[in-house]
Amino acid sequence: MTSDLLSRNPLFTSPSFQGNSLLNKSIQEGYHSVTPYLSIDGAAQAIEFYKKAFGAQELYRMPAPNDRVGHAEIQIGDSRVMLADEEPSMSSFGPKSVGGTPVRLLIYLEDVDKVF
Repeated sequence: MTSDLLSRNPLFTSPSFQGNSLLNKSIQEGYHSVTPYLSIDGAAQAIEFYKKAFGAQELYRMPAPNDRVGHAEIQIGDSRVMLADEEPSMSSFGPKSVGGTPVRLLIYLEDVDKVF
């Protein structure tokens, strides 16, 4: 059932996903069992911050109207993080809109003193 729903989703049937094994694997190469997805007001600025602060590599960015980020993926060390600008019409709100967040992310670094 899930693969049938995915196969009808335009995102997964686009040319960039042609030949991708996405529908054949439950955990894709490069991902772990849990992947955080952040909704942020200012996702593009957050990506730049993560690049500077943690050496994140931007893997993918799907633009949205009004210079917003519809979906992006970054890699920090061996872990991927997905993020996008908040989208209230999809009930996707960032911390600024809800007055904070109960979510915490732990990022392990080889030498924290080199980063901060």
